[in-house]
Amino acid sequence: MLQVRVAELNRTGLRAIGADWLIGSSNGSVLGTSISGNPKATFATAGMAGLLGEGRQSLGSSGTAFGIFPSSDVNVMIRALRENSLLSILAEPNLVALSGHEATFLAGGQFPVPVPQGGAGNQVTIQYKDFGVQLRFVPHLIDDQTVRLEVSPEVSTIDQSLGTTLVQGGLPIPGINTRRVHTTVEMREGETLALAGLLQVTLDAKTSRIPGLGDLPYLGPFFSNTSHNRMEKELLVMVTPVMVSPISDGQALAYPGQDIVDPNDLEFYLLGRIEGRTGREHRSTTTWDDPLGCIKRMRLEKECIQGPVGLSR
Repeated sequence: MLQVRVAELNRTGLRAIGADWLIGSSNGSVLGTSISGNPKATFATAGMAGLLGEGRQSLGSSGTAFGIFPSSDVNVMIRALRENSLLSILAEPNLVALSGHEATFLAGGQFPVPVPQGGAGNQVTIQYKDFGVQLRFVPHLIDDQTVRLEVSPEVSTIDQSLGTTLVQGGLPIPGINTRRVHTTVEMREGETLALAGLLQVTLDAKTSRIPGLGDLPYLGPFFSNTSHNRMEKELLVMVTPVMVSPISDGQALAYPGQDIVDPNDLEFYLLGRIEGRTGREHRSTTTWDDPLGCIKRMRLEKECIQGPVGLSR
């Protein structure tokens, strides 16, 4: 059995700052900027005060702060963002295979790719391309404790920027951004092989500014929009081989969720539990008519206790 952990460390950091101004007058004149990515609605009435009063001015989803000054008919929208991402586990497969036989794993999907065949009829066939987290390995048992592994992990994502048109007049087919490793090692049972250092770094920085005003010191950020995006992803693959044997005849096997029972009404409504902890079987679909168990105890007393004082049998 091969225990695999595929993780991706996403160190993406996005920083952006910018401001939009919108100035109006009582005669219907409107002066403004649109450089920080704050979309604004179309105005149909004259005067900034009338626009704000009718709610025609809408702040975009990328704005982080705004100011309204009714007396001077000035509206300011400021965008200042900073985002960071964290580590994510992509897959945790456990694969079992015989010595010398290949085992594969795919957590993702497929998308169709048209392939022209040529000829007079311009026939086109469809082939499906895999993407996602894929793993292929071939184990070779050397002795009781040593295993030779041929490991091929792969992580791929669909990238529209790498797309191309394969069939004339058809839609562009997206490309695949792939990170793949192939190696052969000899390991003992329980040892872990770590494959790291598969970095993918993308830098993107741009500035939009009003000529002259955006170049002013200290005041320039109020008339410009600057963004810096660094996308840094590192792929980590950890592989651990373990010798396994089938369960012997008659050996008890715990099934997933076997010890999980439904909570009774006291646990669910008063304690807010979604799993029962009393150790007693409770099924809401069969015990709805006696949630507290009173009828069950009354039936037990009627069948097992007799006499004026009580005689247990």
